[in-house]
This record gives sequence, structure tokens and C-alpha cells, in this order.
Amino acid sequence: MVTQTPSREYREMIDRCARAAADSGKGVAVFGAAKAGWYIMKALEARGIRIDCFCDNDARKASNGFHGYRVLSATDLEKEYPGAIVLFGIFRRNSAQAVKAGFGDRGFAIPEHDAYGFLYGYLTEVAGRKCDHQLLAANLNKLSDYYSLDGYRYGDVGHGEFVSPFVTGVVTQKCNLRCYDCGQRIPYYNAPLDFSVAEIVRDIKHYCSAFTLVPEISLHGGEPFLHPEIGAICREISSIPNLIFINLITNGNISPADEILRDLASAGADLHQSDYGKLSKQQAEIFSACAKHDIFCDIHFVDPSEKWLRSAPIKLHERPSTATEQIYSECMATKVCCQIMDGRLYRCPVSAHGMAQGLIPPSEGDFVRLGDDIDADTLRRSVRNFLTREAAFVSCSYCDPNTVTLVEPAIQLSAKIKRLLKEGTQP
Repeated sequence: MVTQTPSREYREMIDRCARAAADSGKGVAVFGAAKAGWYIMKALEARGIRIDCFCDNDARKASNGFHGYRVLSATDLEKEYPGAIVLFGIFRRNSAQAVKAGFGDRGFAIPEHDAYGFLYGYLTEVAGRKCDHQLLAANLNKLSDYYSLDGYRYGDVGHGEFVSPFVTGVVTQKCNLRCYDCGQRIPYYNAPLDFSVAEIVRDIKHYCSAFTLVPEISLHGGEPFLHPEIGAICREISSIPNLIFINLITNGNISPADEILRDLASAGADLHQSDYGKLSKQQAEIFSACAKHDIFCDIHFVDPSEKWLRSAPIKLHERPSTATEQIYSECMATKVCCQIMDGRLYRCPVSAHGMAQGLIPPSEGDFVRLGDDIDADTLRRSVRNFLTREAAFVSCSYCDPNTVTLVEPAIQLSAKIKRLLKEGTQP
């Protein structure tokens, strides 16, 4: 008996669902008006199938729609499309099974499928990601198992799998906004840099080589669209088969050229716009451009009641070492990420930018070098030990995460604020 490869299983799954949708006279809906559902929509479009609507439990989505489609509640879907085929854009396996059971009880037709097959279809057929598709499919199976674990976990997750935490890659220290409370401290660089494509790609490839699975990397700045070769960066790192999601965070102030968007599309990257109100002048244009190029894009709208957190200044805090260890322990218990910048892996933005700006003294133990002169086994051990260490870093002594102030979002670093800072006064 010949066992089918995951890539073939995924392709055949999409084919079965597409045939069922084409033969159905009762409509086709996708449950989940979010990224996973969007991948289903796009994979079906590649087979010539247009869905009728989305369905979601979030009533707020019904008023706005989703990428040009209506979003119905389950009750309204049952009224308008009784017996329709429903496909489920849910990555967590247990959640998907529970929701499917409820829709089956309502009389909807549910072909055998999962969201990962459609993700594979999008990445390989719509985006055309140029990586080893067999390895990509196998790693999507690993991602499915990983997302089915309880809680947020990384490192050794069992069964020989060592999974990366959420990781960010700083591609540029430049930004066209100057947010006083920027979590990446970008406005405080005197001579901000663009890092080279070769260096960024090398560092990310070396980082990914330390893991069996890297679920996601987010390319940051600064503003990533200020890097003149951001498209090439995305295209190059998309060849890494154990790296699944590539996303960019933009401030909605630059509408990228078609050439860059074509590169993002071929990488299967997605784009997330931060909403800075009047400062985000290109939101609609970016959204339309992404739709044109089959790039997933969403916007995190800031509610007027939302506030940013203003952190305490980076400085050496005179406190017992036990207090610093407690801070580190609590920090590691959150969904803390790690950060790649300028050839080094850091544990957090405070460490990365604080050290780069001379606020924290250089400490070899606070980063891992990702350069060319490291053999693969040594690099793997160094990265894994670094991300699972139990003792606090030197940088932790310069951080006070418990002293924060709620402030208005995106306050710009004006001449007045600069003067107050120089005088030692907080604005």
C-alpha cells in the first residue's frame, strides 16, 4: 500500500471541495471572516469557484462585510442558504471540530476538509511560493499539531518538535512617523539604518535552521515599506520551508509600488495595517492594492477608548536581583517574542534597541550572533539555549515593565516634546 504525500492529500482535498461546491445548487459559505477563511476563498477562486458569503459568530463583522462579501450569522445563513456547503476557516483543530458539529446539526453539507489544505493551496497555487512544496506540506501538518496544543507554547513541544516563539525581524530603523511611545524606540535613532537584503536573509535563514517549525515571522521597522528592497527580502525568505507565515506591519502611510506587491504576493506574505487615525493616510489605497495582488490585508482599528502604554525610561534600576528575576519570569510567561536585528538575536525590543542606542551596555549573554562564521550545530544549540534560559538577562536590570502610563496613541515627537525630554521632564 502506497501512502500519499501530504502535498497530494492537500491538493486532492481542495479538488473534492471544489467539485462539491460546483455541483451544489444550495450555495457555498466559508465560516470564519478572518485570515484562515480568506485562504479558503482564494484557493477556491483558483479552481474557478466563487463563494456566496462568509459566516461568523462575531456580529460586528456583519455590518462591515469581509473582502467584498457579506458576513452572515449562522441563523441568517440557514435562512438564506439552507443546506449550503460550509467550509471552515479555523486553524485550531478542536475548535473546528466543535463548530462543524453544530453546523452539521443545522443540515449544512460539510465536505471533509481542514484549513491547512486551503492554506497550502493558496501558498503553492495562488502565491506560487518557491520552496520545497513537499516539505511545506509536511510542515503544515506540524503546524496543525502545534496549533492544537493548549495555550501558547514554544521550544520543546514534544514528539521531537522544537518550535520557534513569535519572532520579529527588524529590516529598517527608519520610519515616516515619530511616535514618542514607539515600542521599538525608532524615533530615538540618530542615524537609522536599512539592513542589507543579504544580511537579513542570512540571519533569518540561520534562525529558522535552529527549529523544526517557525510558525510566523513579522518584518518590522520602523516602517518596512521604507526599505527599498522589502519585496526581495520577502521573496528570498519565502524559500525557507519550515517558515510558514510572513507578515509585515505597516503604519498605513505608504502605498507600495506594484513591483513590491508582486514580490509580497509571490512570497505568500500578508499585510497588517496599524490604525493611527489621521496619520494613516493610505489605508484604503493599500487595502485595494493588496486585493488586486491577492495579498491578505487587514487593519487594526484603534477604538477612541484605547490607550498606548508609556514605559518607564530605560535605565539601570537599583533593585534586588530576586526582583529582576521575578520580572523576567513574569515576562517569559506572556506571549513574549524574540527579535532579529543587525546580525543578532535578542530576547525583546528593549534589549535590542536599548543596546543599539547605548542605553544598555553590550553583554554577550544578551544576544546570539547569527553570522556566517558559526557552524550549524553550535548555532542550533546557542539559539535553543538562549530562548529557553531561566535566568534573567543583563538587559532586564534596565527594564521596568510594571511602571507604565496610559497615553493617547501615536503622539508625535515634536520640537516641544524634545525640549521637555532634554530638560528631564516627561510630556
